[in-house]
Amino acid sequence: GAKTDHSNNTHYAFILGNYSYGKAKNKVNIDKYFIHARYLQTLYKKNIFEFFSQAESNVFQKLQLRLLLGTGLRFKTMKTLYLGSGLMRVEEKLKNKSIDNYDMANIYISYKNIFKFKTPLKMVYNIYYQPRLSNPDDRNIIQNIYFSIPLNSHLNIQFKINYKHDSTPAVGVKKGDISQQTSITYIF
Repeated sequence: GAKTDHSNNTHYAFILGNYSYGKAKNKVNIDKYFIHARYLQTLYKKNIFEFFSQAESNVFQKLQLRLLLGTGLRFKTMKTLYLGSGLMRVEEKLKNKSIDNYDMANIYISYKNIFKFKTPLKMVYNIYYQPRLSNPDDRNIIQNIYFSIPLNSHLNIQFKINYKHDSTPAVGVKKGDISQQTSITYIF
C-alpha cells in the first residue's frame, strides 16, 4: 500500500491505496484493491468540511467495483475525538448482477491519539455507520484500528485490523469480514 498527504493550517488532503493478492497451497485466497482520496477544510475552529472519493474491488465478496463520492462535516469534540456526518453516492457492480446506484448516510466517530511512552505509540480508531437512505435496513458498519510505532526517524511498524459488517451481502458472502495487516512504512 501507499499513502501521500499534504497539510497546512486550514486544510489536509491525502490519497491512499492498497492492493492485496495472495495464494496458499496454489489457490488464490486474497484479491482486492482499495483507493481512497479525502480533502478536509477547516471552516471554523473545530468544524471541518470534507469531500472524499473511493474505488474498491474484492473478488471474495463478489464485488467487481464500488465507486463512491461523498461529502460531510466533521466536528472536533475533544482534543482526540471527532464526530462526522454526511452523504455519499455509491455505484456498485457485483459479480453476475447489474450496476446498482444508491445514496447512503455516513455517520462516524474517529479517535486519534499519540501515547507518550518511551517510544511513542500512535493509535487511530474509526467506526462508520452507513445506512442506505432508501432502505435503512441495508447498512454497513465498518470498524478499523491501527497502531504505529516508530523504529527510527523514517521507519514505522504498523498493525491494522479492519472489520466490516454488511447487513445484505451478495449471495454466498458472509455478513462479516475481518482482516489484519502488519507493515513497515517509510516516511520521506
